[in-house]
Amino acid sequence: HPESVITPAMLMSHTSSIIDSQKFLSSRLSGSSERIENLLGRNDSFSSSKPGAEFSYSNCSVALIGSICEKATGKAFDALAHDYVFNPMGIDASYLASNLQNQSLLAELYGMGGYSIEQQMSQTAHSELGQTHHLVQGNLTISAKDYISIAAVLSNGGVAADGTRLLSKESVDKMLSDPVGFGFTNNEGLVGNKVFCTHTGSNFGMFSSYAIDPEGGFGVV
Repeated sequence: HPESVITPAMLMSHTSSIIDSQKFLSSRLSGSSERIENLLGRNDSFSSSKPGAEFSYSNCSVALIGSICEKATGKAFDALAHDYVFNPMGIDASYLASNLQNQSLLAELYGMGGYSIEQQMSQTAHSELGQTHHLVQGNLTISAKDYISIAAVLSNGGVAADGTRLLSKESVDKMLSDPVGFGFTNNEGLVGNKVFCTHTGSNFGMFSSYAIDPEGGFGVV
């Protein structure tokens, strides 16, 4: 579908038709620094669906969002996350473990061959903006307490618990009204007939999940 435009909204909602090729997944697991355009230049990086037509979960789509942010702003993605989310909310989180404030809480990961604290601390971003894709999709280090603070923003119209506005109400309404969601899926039946926004993630032996009820204003990480 070379005539079709792929938008950031499609990337965020996993409807862009860009999927995870085997080369992309292998590069992600090995920590390869191969350029993202090389990882996309394959037939198996795209589904047969027209962009915007079908949901297909894609780590590569999220990686591309990070590349877009860096190229558009001229700043590294981890710095952008600190400027626009972590610092305004006063939380300790980072896409690079070496940028954490309290590094003593960092945990060793034991899955998929292991990922020691030393390895996490030594990880660096790619020197070229737009090429830090492997940090963006699966490398966030954060505590459960701070993670629920971010998730709760969706339950409060884009405003953090301390009153800091991170997103416009219009943006949150758009995110919650989309049947696919921007980074989450809607699930019914977890508690009664309530609809929860959920997101799961795993990497190197770490497993995480959140579920929030935007109408009721409660949730769990």
